[in-house]
Order: sequence, then structure tokens, then C-alpha cells
Amino acid sequence: MKITLKKNDQAARYENVEIIEPLTKDSIAAMRVAGDVGSGGNNLNFVAALIARSCLFDGKKLTYEEVLNLPSNDFIAISMELGNSGFLQTPELSSTESGISPKKSDGVMKK
Repeated sequence: MKITLKKNDQAARYENVEIIEPLTKDSIAAMRVAGDVGSGGNNLNFVAALIARSCLFDGKKLTYEEVLNLPSNDFIAISMELGNSGFLQTPELSSTESGISPKKSDGVMKK
């Protein structure tokens, strides 16, 4: 069996990506775009929306739809950087990724 990897002509390609620390309003706007973040597949929609709100690609912001045209390996790399920087730490995402449900006690989230 021969496997050939071809670049997708529709994929958006950029040289530099700058991540700007997302503000609370960026996360809220991303949640509005994504819908119910706690329902599995919408986590990727949330991340895509947050990337659109908080990243510059070769010095310019992308729309949510443009972010969806990134090559998946670039999307994953940016997502991992957001996560490693602590910018994706919402209770819904943490509980979905880790399988641990956060517990709320006196207004403080605990795992």
C-alpha cells in the first residue's frame, strides 16, 4: 500500500502566530460562538473561536471561519500552546479533558 500526503490547497498558511493573553470577554465571546462547551465536540469550536479572538496571524486577526481553514497540525499546535499557557482553563474544558468533574464549594472551583 502506498500512502501519499498532499497539501490542501484550501488550507490557510502563515509564517508567524502571536498569542495575546485572552481576556474574560474573549472567553465569553468564544463560548457564545461555540455554544455549550461541555458537550464534547463544541470544545474545538470554543478553541477555534478563542484563537480567532486572541491570535494574530502574520500581524492580522482572523475570523472564526478563517481559523477553521488552518491546517489541523497548526490548529493543534496553537491549541496546545494556549493550553500550556493556562489560557484554556475553564471548568467545562478541564472536566471534559481530564474526566474529573470540578466541584463547587463556597464559590471556589475544586477538583
